[in-house]
Amino acid sequence: MKYIGVDIGGTTIKLGVIEDATILFVHNVPTIKKQVIKGTIAGIHELLQHAGLSLSDIQGIGLTLPGPVFDNQVSYLPNIELERLDVYQAFQEAFAGKPIVMLNDANAATIGEISKLSMPVKDAVMFTIGTGLGSGIVANYQVVEGANGQGGELGHVTLHSPYNFKCGCGKRDCAETVLSAKGIRRLATVLKPSGATKITKSSNVKQIFNQAKLGDAFALDVVNEWAKYMAQLVLQLNVITNPSVVIFGGGVANAGEFLLAKIQEAYDNAVVLPSDKRLTMRLATLGNDAGMIGAVHACMQENL
Repeated sequence: MKYIGVDIGGTTIKLGVIEDATILFVHNVPTIKKQVIKGTIAGIHELLQHAGLSLSDIQGIGLTLPGPVFDNQVSYLPNIELERLDVYQAFQEAFAGKPIVMLNDANAATIGEISKLSMPVKDAVMFTIGTGLGSGIVANYQVVEGANGQGGELGHVTLHSPYNFKCGCGKRDCAETVLSAKGIRRLATVLKPSGATKITKSSNVKQIFNQAKLGDAFALDVVNEWAKYMAQLVLQLNVITNPSVVIFGGGVANAGEFLLAKIQEAYDNAVVLPSDKRLTMRLATLGNDAGMIGAVHACMQENL
């Protein structure tokens, strides 16, 4: 059975025809201010045309949005200007009779990544490390949404760091302020080099990790400091949800096994309880397709 997955992002709306977790056709359209819903609906019709399909060939539509989503409702999106807030109603009007499921993008990505694991996972967490720090929590096979759809926003857990960086949410010392791509660059500006280094105030995250891999002492200091606080956040998770697996995705995770090894090293140095040692860490595998696949998986489950 074929479904349509839609991942609405700040700059691009990604659309795909998906069957059995395999993306058959893809189509992207730009995210235009106050034309997001109109553009997405037009994009779906264009996708179907490119794929040689009609709406009758589609079983349902799964959509992701970058903000709190609860019971198929959205109250606001911090980085996208919608022309109307009743997104679900708009898509029901456009695609009458088709099952539609809406999810937060990080939650959808988490579902997508878990659905591709080799065995069912009951409790898991995924971090999407990019401009911000997105996250999704699955507990007892259910996505944690909370009372208003803001559950699982681990980027806004308060860390105990000396940096006191201000977060876009208005608070200080949120995990996102240190652990996001922006946070890594901040660390590179506040930490002091102990010797010669190729890292400058203009170095991006990719350059920092690449230099760390090559043995640049200051780049290693930055990466190790970042990993220390990521390990701290994972340890806090253990006493809240006790996941069996933590998945790392997003642009920063393109640093690959080196990044994973640094987090694991910091975690092993900080862990105390024997039960915490049973946690598995792994890299995401679906890349930018995780949200679409997760949204479709949720749509399939809801309409069995």
